[in-house]
Amino acid sequence: MGTRRVGRRRALALVLSLAAAAALALAAPAAPAAAEGAALADGNYSVSVELGGGSGRASVQSPCELSVSSGSMVATVTWSSPSYDLMVVDGQRLSPVNEDGNSTFEVPVSALGEALPVQAETTAMSRPHLIDYTLTFSDPQRQGAPAGPAVAGTVAAGLGAAAVAVGAALLVHRRRARSGAAEAIPAGRDGGAQ
Repeated sequence: MGTRRVGRRRALALVLSLAAAAALALAAPAAPAAAEGAALADGNYSVSVELGGGSGRASVQSPCELSVSSGSMVATVTWSSPSYDLMVVDGQRLSPVNEDGNSTFEVPVSALGEALPVQAETTAMSRPHLIDYTLTFSDPQRQGAPAGPAVAGTVAAGLGAAAVAVGAALLVHRRRARSGAAEAIPAGRDGGAQ
């Protein structure tokens, strides 16, 4: 009987250790985002974009799509107006990629998490006018797949839940074994028929 108790205690200690490890993994800070210097793998990402400058009346759709290919990043930026007919980014003149709806441009992105100076020409005024803006792209998340920290959190939560379930099962088994041993009466000693 002593060996069984030691085995159960070790199993319980293991289960509780797994639960503690899962709780620590969930509480740990997320891995640094790609905006802090890590290179993004080739693919399409959904990123938030913040517009700065201008008169404050214009906006851009956020999040937007960021395509990464061979280390080059290009964001698809859609303005809140169809009246933008030109953008200038790093001295490069860009034309809209659409003819209908709000003006959409494919903007080369040099870095994430840093303000990118751009100019956009609007035809909404009496004559075309270039306006200075900044675009800041951040929070990359791969489209169609959870981000790395989200996967780690999901795995840790699953391990934690499994550890709690196994621990609860061991405790229930232990209590039943104890109560069953106390209630068991050897055959022939209960005074009844055999």
